[in-house]
Amino acid sequence: MVITTFAIVGFLTFSAFKPFSNTGDPLDDISYYGGAYSVLYSQEFEQPLEIAYTVNCEVPKLDRKGMDFKHTSEFTRNIKTSDNDDYKNNVWDKGHLAPAASFACNEAQFNQTFDWLNCALQHESLNRGPWKDIEAFERDLAKVYDTVHVTIRCDFNPPYDVLETGATIPNGFRRYIEFGDQEIWLYFPNDSTVKGRDWSEFKTKLRRFEPRISRLKRK
Repeated sequence: MVITTFAIVGFLTFSAFKPFSNTGDPLDDISYYGGAYSVLYSQEFEQPLEIAYTVNCEVPKLDRKGMDFKHTSEFTRNIKTSDNDDYKNNVWDKGHLAPAASFACNEAQFNQTFDWLNCALQHESLNRGPWKDIEAFERDLAKVYDTVHVTIRCDFNPPYDVLETGATIPNGFRRYIEFGDQEIWLYFPNDSTVKGRDWSEFKTKLRRFEPRISRLKRK
């Protein structure tokens, strides 16, 4: 079940290399960089607002068996995030925004992708379908191009659906991919309408956005 609210959240601009930003208000947005990705996080929504990363692993080497989301540093333990209760007995998967497989050549970065800051309420049809496929496509691009930069923004358009457990469900996800002198813009609705569709069907020029967080240089 969900509760509807009309709360509005603002975005903060920050440097990708600023490790932690918080004025003390429990509902402040948090900017964080931990090595694998930069994230702007809403403690009010208990969801990421935007994440930026560079694909650092073309062929995954580490096994994710037994891995699950947790707080991976002393900083993130103090941030109000979603938790296991938000993903129980419903259609919402624990969706990676920065993909684990795209960092599965470096154990520290791989582990960081399992931080709750990188976890979004994602419809199972999206997470297990076109979202998974576009992540694989990005790794294929990284085999050809020196750098593949990705920025993802979670859309929260009022009225918002809020789980009884407290986390807000994103309406959709915007994805911006840069490689060489090319770019791809996509918009994925966060619902069952994406089931069985190819990721390329979600290319768009109508929902562009200006990334608010710095993209990381490839290691």
